[in-house]
Amino acid sequence: MISLSEKEYRATCIGGSDIYKISNFDNITAQKLFSSKINSTRDEDFDFDSLSITAGNLLEEPALDFYQKVTKKHITRNERIEHSRIKNFICSLDGFSDIPIECKIIGESTWERLKAKKSFNAQYLGMKLLIPSSYYMQIQAQMCVTNTTHGILLFNVLTEEEKENCLTLNITDIHQRPVEIARCNDIISEIETRVEYFLWCLKYKRKPTESEYQIKYKF
Repeated sequence: MISLSEKEYRATCIGGSDIYKISNFDNITAQKLFSSKINSTRDEDFDFDSLSITAGNLLEEPALDFYQKVTKKHITRNERIEHSRIKNFICSLDGFSDIPIECKIIGESTWERLKAKKSFNAQYLGMKLLIPSSYYMQIQAQMCVTNTTHGILLFNVLTEEEKENCLTLNITDIHQRPVEIARCNDIISEIETRVEYFLWCLKYKRKPTESEYQIKYKF
């Protein structure tokens, strides 16, 4: 259980996994995040696959170990890096070599849904992918605070049986699919202004609105 002082500190910060929630301040996700910060409570997402969450917690280290072995690059684990200019904009990185590495444990059906039908924002071995906003914005935020030109979404794709028996699973190249994401400076510029506005709202306990953000930062 985290202490009261830690809860209070977290309420003043925003991290990479929060970024997609503030893409529109009028949306319920942004309002829930603001409320959770102000009231020092946990902002819960209930629509995730619980088996994937359990597998993710157990397999993150083995997945990073395997990636390190394949790439022969030393990977620093679980670093927290603050933006050089924006105080309290802090990203927690699963791994970092010379670039941020965000480890994702997903099921086969989720991987299939990433395959793009028309528009796409990433590729893997020539396959076009449409990475969901929550993942895409998270890795862009990590590139923002680390000042890097690209990052890796390290997808590890499991069958349902493997998710249920993840304690005995060995991650191999059959499971692991590293997807390189290029830095988008336009997106990162918007991330920075949205984070600045959200932190300002937290400081003054002022409910964020999209119209006010647009006025303050879009002129």
